[in-house]
Amino acid sequence: MKRLFVVALAFGVLAVGTGGLMLHKHRSAARCAHWLDGAQAQIAGGFFASGIEGLTLYFSTTSCRGVADNRALELLARARPHVPLPEKAHLGQTLMLAKLGLRLESDGRDHQTLGAAALAAGNWREAAHHARRDASPRGALIGLAAAVALNDEDLIEESAARISKMPFTAFQIALSRDLLSARGLAVPSALMKQKVPADIARFAAFVLRPSEEPVSTGTLADLGVTLADDDLAVATMLLGAKGYRGAVVTLLDQPSRALPAGLLIRLARAYWLDAPDLLGNGKFLTRKASGAMPPEVFLMTCLQEWQTVATCAYRFDELEYKKRHGIHAASRWMTLLKALARGVGGAADAIDAMNAMPDMLEASPFTFALKAALLDAIAEETLANRYRATARKAGFPTDIPNSGQTLLVPPACGREEQACLQTFVDADPADIRRWQVAIGLGLTISKAQATRLMDVSPDEATLWRRSLGWALVRESDDATRAQALSVAREGSRLAPSDSHLHLIAAISYEHFGDTGAAVVALSKAVQADPDLTPVTLRLALGAYKRGTNNTPSALVHQWVSLTHLELRTRRAEKQADKLLMERLSLLAAFAEETKDTALARASYEAMLAIREDHHIALNNLAYLLMADPSELVRAYAMAEKAVALAPGIAEYKATLNDIKAAL
Repeated sequence: MKRLFVVALAFGVLAVGTGGLMLHKHRSAARCAHWLDGAQAQIAGGFFASGIEGLTLYFSTTSCRGVADNRALELLARARPHVPLPEKAHLGQTLMLAKLGLRLESDGRDHQTLGAAALAAGNWREAAHHARRDASPRGALIGLAAAVALNDEDLIEESAARISKMPFTAFQIALSRDLLSARGLAVPSALMKQKVPADIARFAAFVLRPSEEPVSTGTLADLGVTLADDDLAVATMLLGAKGYRGAVVTLLDQPSRALPAGLLIRLARAYWLDAPDLLGNGKFLTRKASGAMPPEVFLMTCLQEWQTVATCAYRFDELEYKKRHGIHAASRWMTLLKALARGVGGAADAIDAMNAMPDMLEASPFTFALKAALLDAIAEETLANRYRATARKAGFPTDIPNSGQTLLVPPACGREEQACLQTFVDADPADIRRWQVAIGLGLTISKAQATRLMDVSPDEATLWRRSLGWALVRESDDATRAQALSVAREGSRLAPSDSHLHLIAAISYEHFGDTGAAVVALSKAVQADPDLTPVTLRLALGAYKRGTNNTPSALVHQWVSLTHLELRTRRAEKQADKLLMERLSLLAAFAEETKDTALARASYEAMLAIREDHHIALNNLAYLLMADPSELVRAYAMAEKAVALAPGIAEYKATLNDIKAAL
């Protein structure tokens, strides 16, 4: 009986254990499904970071692995592009999945975005390439538009076949029919069977041929309310590409509608061109958005503010942004917006903040334009102009005026100029404009002062590099000159048109005996600022006097080349002969004074190559050649010619008689 009881007890324990295990597995499966369902709901609502948190729990729990892995990977692929991570963090995420034997594919929606951008830019082949990889109806429509533009019969047939199998909206059906009919192509029967309201059909014709099929503003406004986001995206893209910004604004100007990011950006760009004040007053940022307000809209709004009052005091809901785009993105954006709100005093920090978030700030023309405005505010003109040019190349739609910076009144300094200028800087050493004014008036910067300036400047600024470079080249030891060269080269990479940085590099190269590199740097300085040509000539002469550039003909060639480069840069080549004769005369006079016969000869030879009837050069060169027996005949001919050109000058006749006596 005891034995029977023990066996019964054992079976009971086993049953309880099995039931407990089954209950645990059930709860575990429910928990995994809860994480996935929650992630899907969060991502669908645009809360990508919160969705990734749920997916992280799923992937980090061994019991969750199984049939739902593909679903989890698809969700992660969709969410990840919207959640910027610190450097290499994405790689760590990929490696973690690889350890689980999983591989993350890119989200197909990227191809839709890229295809639409290529279509708007007229890159038909690229648009068709991305459209083939986008399985959505919009992707098929992009493919058809590209195929029609290319007049590629095979591609048109392929796109039409895709369209006939897809659930299209009435507008998309009308657009497809019109695209095909305009080319005399057969419309698939599946599309022909679909009913399209007459007003939608007229609107589709207007979108494709706005000048031929006009639609009233009232009709456009009504249609804008009823059209789906995808339809609005296609219509405004095509109308915007044709220059119909007014129609774009009419369709999208719906303050009570939560528009997606792409449409908000398109509307903001249209405002920038035609009604920029509607961006600068901050009202645009209060519009409803399907998700967070796009960063580019913040940039446009801040740029408009900076061009008027040199500040931008806008904020967003940081907690919501964290849920949508993660802690990393939210903190970066808050750092930037706080710096922008400080006005000119925060410009340097704002520039550094922008440079620290390249993965969040697209290569947008408005990004470059805002940087130009910020750099203007701290008197970094060279870099500001560089970003202006980049913004224009990237398609910035209007001129970028100088930002609304307040100009400082320079101090009226007497005899104690250096102390006076330093006092002016010390009044507010964090104001980079004070440094700029003082240095422009002649303040000599030490290494310690240059370091102070560096601490309050953006990393990419040139003023502190230029100041530090000049402080370093005043010292002659190799280590300091090497540091000066490093500073100048890095600065020249950031601001190729900063002439002072090229001068610092030239002086440093010459110190190390690299004449070729020094000449190149001097040439770049002249190209950047032709007014500095006399400085470059003196530097070349100084190198010759120190023996670094010890060939007279090489020095003369440098002077001639730098002068030609200056005049080409000024587009004043017609003045070349006159200016060259003046400068070579100065060089010859220096040679005569220092009894440098070889340099004097080279200078006069160069003068005669420009103007063979210059009697002063003829006489002086003849006199120098008289010391060389092998050149007496040539010297006599020159002296004779000088006398013929200026018979009244007794010195020329004396030179001729001396040479005649030596023959």
